Amino acid sequence: MQTDIELSEQILRIKEKFSKLKSLDKNLKTFGSRLHKFDLNEPLDLETISAFEEKHQIKLPLEYSIFLQQIGNGGAGPAYGLAKLENSLFADMDYPKEENLVNPALPFPHTEPQFMMTEDEDEDEEFDEDEIDEKWNEPQHNYGVLRLCNLGCGIFTSLIVNGKEYGNMWIDDRSSEAGIYPYCKTNDFSERSGFLDWYETWLDQSTKMLMPRKK
Repeated sequence: MQTDIELSEQILRIKEKFSKLKSLDKNLKTFGSRLHKFDLNEPLDLETISAFEEKHQIKLPLEYSIFLQQIGNGGAGPAYGLAKLENSLFADMDYPKEENLVNPALPFPHTEPQFMMTEDEDEDEEFDEDEIDEKWNEPQHNYGVLRLCNLGCGIFTSLIVNGKEYGNMWIDDRSSEAGIYPYCKTNDFSERSGFLDWYETWLDQSTKMLMPRKK
């Protein structure tokens, strides 16, 4: 867990990196930027955040709460941008419906990557497609999360707000039969990323792609 000083330093660093990226990408070449245009929504006050927490029986990770208060309530971010806090409950960000919501008040059930097995991967095992679909559509996969980022094609990045993975970012890629797994900087999933590290990584990678290559 970061100290207050480290958290303040990271927020300041993110603000500076965001300004640099926005200045560099005036032609909106970064993926998804034509949608969010590097605009951030107005920050939220602590009272609004507390009311959301009380209503949904959760406590937001501190670094996400501070982001909401000091940087903005969604807007510019990875892929197609960050959802507003009030819109983070829709299980399917492509088709937001009131009858299809996540349940942040219950613990997120996973602590390790959950990969979907297909028939091609094990020809000796018989597969019942209906059973597989039923398993991967069970409601507990949407417990303990807030949907924050739409990666497109039905793939979403979530912040875990309940359970052992509290504070970490996970990717829900069931739509392309990949599964549910943590967002990590390493391929072996050994290093988790919290909200601010995930956001700052996007800033760093996007800026690097726009910088002129050295000859």
